[in-house]
Amino acid sequence: MIHEGPHVRAMEAKGIRTALGNLNRMISQFNQIAMEITVLKSWISEKIYELKRQMHYVQKPTLVGYLQQYYDERNRVARTYQYGSQKAMNTNLKQLAETIAFLSDENIDTPEELEQRIQELSSRGHDLQYDLDEADSLIQEMKKLIKAWDDYETFRPVYEEYKNKFFGKEKFKKEHAKELNRYHRGKRIVMGNRNAEGKVPVSNWKKYLKNATEEKETLEAEKKEVLEKLRPLQKVQRSVDLVMMEIEDQPDPENLLAEEKTACRDQI
Repeated sequence: MIHEGPHVRAMEAKGIRTALGNLNRMISQFNQIAMEITVLKSWISEKIYELKRQMHYVQKPTLVGYLQQYYDERNRVARTYQYGSQKAMNTNLKQLAETIAFLSDENIDTPEELEQRIQELSSRGHDLQYDLDEADSLIQEMKKLIKAWDDYETFRPVYEEYKNKFFGKEKFKKEHAKELNRYHRGKRIVMGNRNAEGKVPVSNWKKYLKNATEEKETLEAEKKEVLEKLRPLQKVQRSVDLVMMEIEDQPDPENLLAEEKTACRDQI
């Protein structure tokens, strides 16, 4: 702004326009326009940057795109074979088609969805294995108790005969040492696992064994289904990882976009 003397200010105050006053008004309007242009330039550069960033992510390879790159590389290698080149490429084509169909059935379209599904299946697999270990532990415990009961019942007559002998007792004990040992071991386990009423709950043990065995079969079937889905997904993940490793050395698109953003702002 140009300095206005008291005479000019007095005339402007009375509503009389002066050349100096008109010039200062033009300068003020110009400064306002310049500020608006600066804001507009910043807004335009931001919009251009955001548009290019969105275009980058729209154009980012899909899961199928990564797989296509993976099998394209396999085909490139196959073409170098002296023999069996066409057979190898046909196999690659078949595997790609089967993999795409499998992913479609599983509703998996992006690397992020693939990773999430693998995590879900892996977590479910760990949970199933924990439940299997619990069921197997119960099965082994019930088998131990039932075997102890069987030994206790089977060899109790041998023990009764030994107990009632008056002559040849030591000889009988030596000749039937295995049976007597199994009886005593069975009795010790059985008596140590009686219920609150002091009874031996053999029928409950057999019921627990039956239920745990059925549960184990169900868990094993479910775990098999989980693994049948998890393993091919892990194979796809390894293929995608190989492709992504190959493009890691390429310039970071975000950095390129930031540079373009600065260039756009400077050019406006």
